[in-house]
Amino acid sequence: MNRKRTIWLVACLILTVAVLYFSMCNRKKEVITAVLPPLHLQGGSVMSFGEMTCKIWDNDTEDGDTVKVFLDGALIKDTIELLSQPLELHLGKLSKGKHLFVVAAISEGMSAPATASIGLNNGKDVREFIMNATRDTAASWTIIIQ
Repeated sequence: MNRKRTIWLVACLILTVAVLYFSMCNRKKEVITAVLPPLHLQGGSVMSFGEMTCKIWDNDTEDGDTVKVFLDGALIKDTIELLSQPLELHLGKLSKGKHLFVVAAISEGMSAPATASIGLNNGKDVREFIMNATRDTAASWTIIIQ
């Protein structure tokens, strides 16, 4: 009798943890997607699998642009002031397939749009490009990992 009761309690505990985990995952996605304005796809890059880093900077006049960066709907960095000195973000090893990198403008500085220079590096491939985001439309870039 005790063995059956122990098995039943463990099964209920596992089920409760699974329900809580999935409800938290879904809630997180809803909050993050609600923050993003409409997206404007501005390009894409194909890269090899590896440890990915991203540099973000203002390669023109520093005019007060401030942005948020997302990867696959998850907030990577909040409130980045774009400066001429690059800020390096560690993205980790991205799984093979398609990923969506998003830059959302918080402030467009003295002259619109918020222009972010992006450098992606995985130790093998380096890709640099420019993304233009406004407060009404976020800039997006497709990253395909092979």
